Amino acid sequence: MTRNHRTIIQLSLRVLRVAVDRQPEAEGDVAALRLALRCLAPWLKEKWPLTNFWTHAFSHYDVGRRQGVSASYNAVLRQLQVAGIEVDDLDPHRPTGRGRVGPSAVVEPESPASA
Repeated sequence: MTRNHRTIIQLSLRVLRVAVDRQPEAEGDVAALRLALRCLAPWLKEKWPLTNFWTHAFSHYDVGRRQGVSASYNAVLRQLQVAGIEVDDLDPHRPTGRGRVGPSAVVEPESPASA
């Protein structure tokens, strides 16, 4: 797997993570989600998590939508891991698109001695 493939997979997972938090509404959101699912398809042995993600992403029932896309997202991550593909972030509820993302976003509490 090349560095470009890993980058495409990570970006696709970011798009899916954003969709876990909010329903795709704008045409651009739908196109980005469709592209992300399509980019992940060659790397997954089974396609049902992608199909389920797409189906649940557009549900009108917020609780069911969130549960469905979260479960599908986790299934995508598991299948990528089974395929031997390392993913940087396994937490679907980590903030995305706003502020810093990644290990540098973690702020350690100050120790009592330095306060």
